[in-house]
Amino acid sequence: MAMIASGALAADIARPVYKTAPVELAPSWTGFYVGGHVGYGWSRDGSASLSQTAVAPPDFFFFPVTTTLNSEGAIVGGQIGYNWQASNWVFGVEADISGSFLKKSASVTTFSSIAPGSPGGTMGITQEIDWLASARGRIGFAFDRSLIYATGGFAWASVSTNAVFNGSFPFSSAANLTSDDTRTGYVVGGGFEHLLGSNWTIRAEYLYYALDGGDSVSGPIPNPALIDATATLSTSDLNIHVARLGLNYKF
Repeated sequence: MAMIASGALAADIARPVYKTAPVELAPSWTGFYVGGHVGYGWSRDGSASLSQTAVAPPDFFFFPVTTTLNSEGAIVGGQIGYNWQASNWVFGVEADISGSFLKKSASVTTFSSIAPGSPGGTMGITQEIDWLASARGRIGFAFDRSLIYATGGFAWASVSTNAVFNGSFPFSSAANLTSDDTRTGYVVGGGFEHLLGSNWTIRAEYLYYALDGGDSVSGPIPNPALIDATATLSTSDLNIHVARLGLNYKF
């Protein structure tokens, strides 16, 4: 009996115990998120023109004077959005706003129409893009913990343009005009995003903004030798390119 009991105990000890392996859940992109971003932007094809009218003399400078303004600088801001995942496809909406340090200054010499070839004055002009904002849709394809996506929607930007004109003798004069506009347009782009864990994601993306031109502003040119002289500042449509890195927390 002791031998039988000992053998039974040994059999119990040697019997292997099997455990079910834990099931690893596939990463999900569904949910709300909030985050921040930093990047660099540069504008192209923007320009500003200064024109002059007067009753007499009717044209003492060659106007309009136009200069190209290609600004560039850093941006920093935040975003909030929601994603919904269906199989490998991810659909979402996002809103963002960025403080902008894009700025460009230029100086242009004008020439007198009374004495052709002689300087008629100088125009100094500065354009600053104060902020950029957008409301966009997103569509992407997820593989493992990564997402590649395209995005597009509505865009807004605050653009300030200041022009200072100084006329030469004998029609020495000065004009200072400032245009502050909230431009509207559209934005398109795309990017790559990666899940760092269950809640954090990191992304790199490119956005292209196409914005309308600003409103024209006019002001008097104070000079007793000129009759009803007026200067007008006009700005063109604006195209802005932005490359940025972002970090999000997903709820």
